[in-house]
Amino acid sequence: MSFSTNIARITAAIACSVFAVVSASAQFMPMSENDQSNLIESDKPSVRELVKNKAARFVVVNKSVESDVTRATVVLTNADGSTIGGYGSPYVESNDQLVAMWREFISSNLNISAQPDELTVVENRAAADATFAVAFVLDHSPSTTMPRAIRMQRAVQAALTQFAPQDFVSVIKFTGRINVEVPITKVKEDYISKFQVNGLNMRVSGSAVFDAAAKGLEELASTNTSRRLLILFTDGEDNSSSKKLQEVIALAKASNTQIHTVTYGVGDEEVLSRLALETSGRMHELHDVYDFDKVFLGIYASMRHSYDLTVRTHNAAQIASNISSAVISSSGAAQGTIQPMEVLSLMPKQGIQVTSPSTRSDQSLTMNVDLKFEGEASDISAADILMLDSIATVLVQRADLALEIVPASDGASVAPEAVVIAQRRATAVRDLLIRRGVHPSRVQGYASRPTSTPLPRGTSPKTTFVFTKM
Repeated sequence: MSFSTNIARITAAIACSVFAVVSASAQFMPMSENDQSNLIESDKPSVRELVKNKAARFVVVNKSVESDVTRATVVLTNADGSTIGGYGSPYVESNDQLVAMWREFISSNLNISAQPDELTVVENRAAADATFAVAFVLDHSPSTTMPRAIRMQRAVQAALTQFAPQDFVSVIKFTGRINVEVPITKVKEDYISKFQVNGLNMRVSGSAVFDAAAKGLEELASTNTSRRLLILFTDGEDNSSSKKLQEVIALAKASNTQIHTVTYGVGDEEVLSRLALETSGRMHELHDVYDFDKVFLGIYASMRHSYDLTVRTHNAAQIASNISSAVISSSGAAQGTIQPMEVLSLMPKQGIQVTSPSTRSDQSLTMNVDLKFEGEASDISAADILMLDSIATVLVQRADLALEIVPASDGASVAPEAVVIAQRRATAVRDLLIRRGVHPSRVQGYASRPTSTPLPRGTSPKTTFVFTKM
């Protein structure tokens, strides 16, 4: 069997971030024995057909690319939230049948399209009555910001509703101090009612990452199950703990607990990677606020029922090497040009204006973005953060694009102070995008030259974004 060759997709696969999540809004329920037996049929549809016909949703819990090998952990759920089985070894014995089941999904949804030398799909199922103990340890320091904290809390809340009735749950929130909001319990009504979606209610500075993780491990150690998982979310570095990194790792190993670390934009990647790696967990890097809705449920669901895919493509690295000197976009435009409509299709629909965008390749794409700054301030409003999060996601996904940010003056003054204000605003926008995972070398902010021409009454100055090819 062979895959259709698509250079752009192979490029994306090589350059992809370690973590990619696609859709996890479905509920999770253990699969019954009847469901399992019904699915082990030779004539059942392929995974791609299930997804395309909306008979299945999928979550890519983890994806990594190393040279010519791509590995991914995938969860499949049907419309009512039950997991879908019978699509991997040992339930499918024929390798040819496995390739037929997964070929188009791998090409279309995992962006792997080189000729495969080897494909393995291993299906992992926990017993329906297996008991897990899960502690959510959530950063509530001010850097998290209110909109992000609310979205993160709602995502955790949604995940909790899908836990099996026999599972244990604890929720810990932290800044410079630790708050055990939900002590460990297996009473579902109890942990759902105690968990609060209340934004940043802990008005204390600092970030005690290690102490909070240690407290979560203490809660988990009190349970009578050997399946323990700690999910740690933070967007910063530890600066308030009495515990040290190695102490936390030792506690996790002593209690047989996996630690999955989740970071958004900025975090101490070396520390978070060590916490995960040395406890047999994973580090998940998020670049979009909407990924919160997927990652927390996805990690849990993968413990109960998932597929581990390994795709070896001997020519993938060679293809990437051959095109490294001439970046190709998904529409085939050569390096140095940009496809405006291709980029605009990825952008938010509100707050952005483009005058008669070209349908052909061009040297750049210029758009006016409606960012609302109060008075002379440079603080980014909560409403604008969501839009900038989406733009950051585009830049993370499209590593071939660079961005210049040019905040406009209001035209009321030619005083130097106006330039200073504009520069602060450009820097604020740039810093936010960098915190969302965009490399600093790809985004620059410049103050615009003030003009004495006043703006029409009732209008406000726009920030200009100029996208160019790297």
